[in-house]
Amino acid sequence: MAATPLRFAPHLTRWRVSTTTINGVVRECVEHDGKPLFFRREDVIVVVSDSDSDATIECLEIGGEMFPLMKETMVGEAEMRCVEYVDDGGMTMRLTVTEEEKEVAEVDTDGVMRVVGCGSYYDRCTDTMQHVVDVQGEKEAYMLLVSVREELRRIVRVKRLN
Repeated sequence: MAATPLRFAPHLTRWRVSTTTINGVVRECVEHDGKPLFFRREDVIVVVSDSDSDATIECLEIGGEMFPLMKETMVGEAEMRCVEYVDDGGMTMRLTVTEEEKEVAEVDTDGVMRVVGCGSYYDRCTDTMQHVVDVQGEKEAYMLLVSVREELRRIVRVKRLN
């Protein structure tokens, strides 16, 4: 499979923030280079996937680069905060951060978690923990680098490594 331009681009987690300084307007937010970046829904660019002509990817252009966006959702009775990472083959992984150990875990459709990280380190530049995750995709195996803002228990970025 040929690499698409977005295949190795970091996927940014998108969440909504209500602002009190702008008459309570709800804004979209991502974290980029360790800082929150607020944007409007109109700023999102829809790109047609190279691997599937019917599939589209929502992206945000930052500094001339395109970054795919991941949706943040709440899953299960315990209302776990998850992000949905979709790979080139269309396989969706729902990822979260465990409450106690702050590890990356995959969440199945029933809300059951399975820890998937195989190593981590602290990145001083972005003030995030970087977790390496092995994935067995439908077509191939690959590794992800998952950036976690630990104090928020939020996955802020997922980047495919190979």
